[in-house]
Amino acid sequence: GGTVGTSWQNVRTSNGFAYGTGPSSGYNACIACLKSSSGINPAAHSAQGTIFKAAGYSAPSSHEVGLYVGRNISAGVATGYEINLQFGTGAQFVRWNGALGDFDVLSPTGPGYVAANGDQPIVTFKIINGNPVITLSVGGIQRNTYTDSSAKKVVSGQPGIGFFARSGTGLDMTKYCLPSFSAASL
Repeated sequence: GGTVGTSWQNVRTSNGFAYGTGPSSGYNACIACLKSSSGINPAAHSAQGTIFKAAGYSAPSSHEVGLYVGRNISAGVATGYEINLQFGTGAQFVRWNGALGDFDVLSPTGPGYVAANGDQPIVTFKIINGNPVITLSVGGIQRNTYTDSSAKKVVSGQPGIGFFARSGTGLDMTKYCLPSFSAASL
């Protein structure tokens, strides 16, 4: 599904790639998630994408590819967890709390990860003892994990994708994007 409202931008697909529709103004990233009728378990699922980083591309500022789990989108509201794979700098875990710009950067444990062309990161979302546990793995190796026991935790939703970038010379949303995405129940 699309963004279902005007607070965020939609994701675009073309020539087998999913990418952002344009640079973000504030925090209106390009976001999408599967519909609740997708058959994916809302309390135990995964999201996996293949990273495309064009050779020679140098992102101007904050270019991110996001894999989402526990995601819910409605008019003016987006909740759930994003693992944003920042161009050249690493992975960041974020909890979206609802309104545009209302998010918390989380502190996962693990050795970290910087996305490379062709990588296939997978993010899992499971409820364990009432708390969501979000894990990032690449090539079968767990890189980061976070357990959310806060009052703001999100305990159900759907997998999805997103893209974020600030305007800048040379920005091309098709140069850092996803040629494939898959989701599954755990």
